[in-house]
Amino acid sequence: MRKHLKILLLFIVCLCSLVQLSAAGYVPATVPNPKGPTQNGWISDPAGYLSAAQAAQITTACTNLKNHVDVEVAVVMLPDYDRQRYDRLTFCQELFNLWGIGGRERNTGVLVFFADGPIGRRDIRIHTGGGMEGLLTDYACSEMIDDAYEYLSAGEYGNGVLKIMEGLCRRLLTPEAQAELTLGWAPKHFDEEGFVAQMVFLTFLFVAVWLLCYAYYRARKCKKCGVATMKQTGTKIIKQATYKSCGKEELTFTCACCGHTIIKKHIIPRLTRTTGYTGSGHSGRGFSGGGFSGGSWGGGHSFGGGAGRGF
Repeated sequence: MRKHLKILLLFIVCLCSLVQLSAAGYVPATVPNPKGPTQNGWISDPAGYLSAAQAAQITTACTNLKNHVDVEVAVVMLPDYDRQRYDRLTFCQELFNLWGIGGRERNTGVLVFFADGPIGRRDIRIHTGGGMEGLLTDYACSEMIDDAYEYLSAGEYGNGVLKIMEGLCRRLLTPEAQAELTLGWAPKHFDEEGFVAQMVFLTFLFVAVWLLCYAYYRARKCKKCGVATMKQTGTKIIKQATYKSCGKEELTFTCACCGHTIIKKHIIPRLTRTTGYTGSGHSGRGFSGGGFSGGSWGGGHSFGGGAGRGF
């Protein structure tokens, strides 16, 4: 009897341990990577929230974004994650950088993340790479989640993610976005404040140049004939400069037009003992960030941009 009781207690303890382990949920390192050695997908959906048709549409959208604007989109749908160790933001940040979503050079990656749970503990987030924050601002990501919220709150998670993918394609497949993502530039709209600032700067520059020219003209203008043809024709040292005192000299200026001559006195600065300085060479050590293995993801990095909410 005691032997059976011990076995029963051991079974209960093991069962509780398994339940506790299961309740802990996923951590970034245990999320199935869709770009492993034998696959090259975009979706990680271990619990099967997406139907075959929905997965096919999302795959097509992700492929188009990669082919047309070199943007990598990872779609992750989990039954839960370890909420004791992570919140929504930190989980997405760690997973994004662990996989290296997006290109290494421009960081053009996007993570669409969904996690199931009880009402009020379900999560949706659009997490962006560092190079996407200009096109996919936090406000734009929040708007896309708002557009999908009707589906998400009704439990139609696949349709909600499809709606987010539609929003991504609508924003990133425009001519302006394509130019910025593929060529590194985008058409600029007229900036009234910037135009005013540029005009003020150009006016100030024009006035400064005019004053310099006028000062140069005044310095060469002959007081006798009024023609700007005065130039220096001689120098006479009156007192040599030393290390303790200044020197003096007379500068002779003659008008090339009328021959009028003037003499100006000039102070010679004291001599100084200066030695050449050769700075010690400094060779900066280049910093190379750690690479991301992440299957065949591009090696991108995120700084935490995007938006999300619980529901």
